[in-house]
Amino acid sequence: MDKRNLRKGGLSSVMVNCDVIKDLIPLVNDDVASDESKKIVNDHCESCSNCRKLLTNETSYQPKDEKIIKALKKSVLTTQLAVVSIGILIGIWFTGSNNTLYNFYIMPFVGGLAYFTLRKKSLYVPLFIIVLTELLQLLKAIPYLKSGIVQNLQNLGTILYGALFYAVIYALLSVIGIAISFLLSYAFRRDKDE
Repeated sequence: MDKRNLRKGGLSSVMVNCDVIKDLIPLVNDDVASDESKKIVNDHCESCSNCRKLLTNETSYQPKDEKIIKALKKSVLTTQLAVVSIGILIGIWFTGSNNTLYNFYIMPFVGGLAYFTLRKKSLYVPLFIIVLTELLQLLKAIPYLKSGIVQNLQNLGTILYGALFYAVIYALLSVIGIAISFLLSYAFRRDKDE
């Protein structure tokens, strides 16, 4: 049972058991406890060596937590970049097939996800889409070069020029996704400020 000595000014000293003090010590270590709670804990720790050891140990900040958070952020970033890359590859692979129209959904989604993942660096994604579209179209043309269907570099240039048309459309669609994501983040950030 707690014994309390009351004075005119309020609580002069409080005899509290160690379990309550152990609950308050993390708050005192984090400097979020009230002044009265700090005084109670400090007064108790003057007479209790076990609680004094807990109070002097800096248990509130642990570097392991920071490492875990960094690893978690890196893992999330890696996953998001993988989704962006896979989305780009799927969209580009659909070029020249019956599924080309799906790119009107895929590329803005890829651009939006790239904005939330990379922020300002997401502006490189449309350029990456153009380069990757041309490279994949070149890879698709290699069998035709070997078989003799495409006989000179002029025909290869025509193939790559045709792919550039799709690449620019995909890049513009990703820019639309980036713009939508930017506007959404700006609108919600603005609402928080007001």
